[in-house]
Amino acid sequence: DIHYGALGDERYFTTTDKDGFYEWNFVESGRYQVILGFSFDQIDGLTYPSTMDDWLTAGDQLEVTKDITLRPLIEINSPVNQVKITTDTVHFSWEPVKGAAYYQLHLAVDIDDGSGSMSSPFRSHIATNKIDVPVEDLYDHTVGLSMSGDEPNSVDPITLLAFTNPNNRFSWSVDAFDENDELLTRSNGYRLGNDTIGHLPFFYLKMRT
Repeated sequence: DIHYGALGDERYFTTTDKDGFYEWNFVESGRYQVILGFSFDQIDGLTYPSTMDDWLTAGDQLEVTKDITLRPLIEINSPVNQVKITTDTVHFSWEPVKGAAYYQLHLAVDIDDGSGSMSSPFRSHIATNKIDVPVEDLYDHTVGLSMSGDEPNSVDPITLLAFTNPNNRFSWSVDAFDENDELLTRSNGYRLGNDTIGHLPFFYLKMRT
């Protein structure tokens, strides 16, 4: 928590050359994370599969190399495009990822009148590119609480109701991991062009009224 290169005026800020090569010299000893900055059109349809525990340690050796490869976003199939689910089972499916050993499914609840959302992991170590989930399991799945102040009555009821709210819109995403638990790619990311927009991961639960 000393230097933040993403701000542009820090010592550990750089740009790549035409071949994508980047370098920092005389880096102080410590643990670092590489953060990438793109314009929207550069990242359209792609993701940089990194996690919060993806650290580099400088100082133990003279050189540390970090190869970065952008990955295509996972294409999702179902549920999509604000479908209204009235059955007692939700069928989640997506395109398989080469080299994936398992997948992790995340669910999100819209908050702030649709201007934001709150996401949390729902299922992990899914062996195939699809899973059928009872709607009751979604009703039982809680998310974090959004509060407007310190008082208990300031809790946003939308987050309290979570997936039991038949009027709220929900979304989902999926991550792919290899056999070494390394993140390969994810479905959540920038999809801006007509050829990358694909299906939109939104749905409603209307089994109850």
